[in-house]
Amino acid sequence: MNEKSEQLILSRIKDCIKNDHKLQQREAAQLVGVSHSKLNEIIKRHYNSTYTDFRILVINMKTELIQA
Repeated sequence: MNEKSEQLILSRIKDCIKNDHKLQQREAAQLVGVSHSKLNEIIKRHYNSTYTDFRILVINMKTELIQA
């Protein structure tokens, strides 16, 4: 998967988080059409983290949305 595709996936997840702040990782993966493990890889790469907790991603994305 290329950088542009991964950015699109993260953008789509961000939109989902806006609409459902209780979104869970498996639901998010299904909504954007990737596997749970693939979503973990994307989170790890884009947030330079070895800790791929989806809750951390949600917090980071909410912070980005507030700052925007």
